[in-house]
Amino acid sequence: DNELMSIGYLTLLTDHVNRGISNGNFEEKRNAIQKYYRQGCYIPLCSMNVFMKFYSTKPTQFLSWDEHDRKDYTQEIEKTIKEFFPSKTEKQ
Repeated sequence: DNELMSIGYLTLLTDHVNRGISNGNFEEKRNAIQKYYRQGCYIPLCSMNVFMKFYSTKPTQFLSWDEHDRKDYTQEIEKTIKEFFPSKTEKQ
């Protein structure tokens, strides 16, 4: 349960879209995100990239979100945060 609430499972979506995709599996959510996008709903680029597996370095399939996808996505988030908020030692 705690793992499901980790950053590697989170995306940014509007309330409307988030409720609409529900708690389905990855493939169902991916299809729903595409449907909402085609309807003109706002889907943040980062969230769209998650469902297109843009952050996955070596995706082996596109029907589920696995441990490797979560790891790659989490690393990308960490890298981006460090770029925006460098530590004091990195600033010197």
